[in-house]
Amino acid sequence: MPEAREAIASEPRGVRRLIGRAARKAAVVLLGEGALTKPGASTESRALTTGVARDAATQDASVWRGGIAGAARFPDGSIDEPTTRRWRGELAYWRDHAGPGAKDAEAFEAQFARWQQLRLEEFGRAMGFPAGRVLETWCAGADCVEIGCGPFPMVAYHAFRTGVAVDPLMEGYKAERIVPRTARPFVSIAAVGEWLPLVAASADLVVLDNCLDHTEQPERVLAEVNRVLRPHGALWMLVDVLDEADALHPSPMTRDRLGAMLGALGLRVTFERVAPRASHPRAREALRLLVRKGAWLDGEAERRARGVSDVGASSDVPFVEGKPRGRSPDAASRPGA
Repeated sequence: MPEAREAIASEPRGVRRLIGRAARKAAVVLLGEGALTKPGASTESRALTTGVARDAATQDASVWRGGIAGAARFPDGSIDEPTTRRWRGELAYWRDHAGPGAKDAEAFEAQFARWQQLRLEEFGRAMGFPAGRVLETWCAGADCVEIGCGPFPMVAYHAFRTGVAVDPLMEGYKAERIVPRTARPFVSIAAVGEWLPLVAASADLVVLDNCLDHTEQPERVLAEVNRVLRPHGALWMLVDVLDEADALHPSPMTRDRLGAMLGALGLRVTFERVAPRASHPRAREALRLLVRKGAWLDGEAERRARGVSDVGASSDVPFVEGKPRGRSPDAASRPGA
């Protein structure tokens, strides 16, 4: 992908530091009708931590290569046959509903854009942000990673400081021109959630919408989320509650299973809502969750008890580095700095 390497080479320094050396080789930036373009200055992450990125080439996960006639391939180039059959059907669905030849492609994307707006607004309420432009200001200073996002991720429609979309079908979306027609610049990476080619403690927000039960190793996905989240970071997720696996949902989630996985990582649910509709027809319910790092929550509670926290309990803008006010944190206050 020489054209992708050329585009990535011209990206802002903050984005290059976030995605790491291995990811830069695979990342492409989608804007408009699938054009390769470098992100504008608004996507530069000025406060990213340093660290060692996961080298995707050393992992055993497959990602999609090529268009609809392509295949899921391992790093050595061999074909992952079962995954190819499963993902080709998923890519065909997106092509038929949102590709250039789809009859209602614009209306289909517009619906997804509206959903993404509603999801972000609910995130702001779950965080306790007061009414007004606080959420918009926070996003402008936040680095967001979205996993298993499909072709129309949240980061395409909102002005995050850095928006990164991770999906194993990313190359297929580009090849079939299934990309946001009116989108903000964002970085897209062809990778699986089990092996994120991102540096540790690099994200303020990770979005995991209707994704976890589609993965082969959900425990590893959550471990990776925990790794890339900054101490004050938040996981915003939607998950169907299922009892049985099927071809597209190899890892059904029950409340007990999900709770045990989060608890093992020291992650706590601070907001929960039962969604009115689940994505899977046999799901018992769908859960919308805001998840935080327990150690940070405990530390922040202690700081507030001592009266040294600089965020108000009423607004629960729990980012002591000052991100809600649009300031970059001090290098000394960031882990890994």
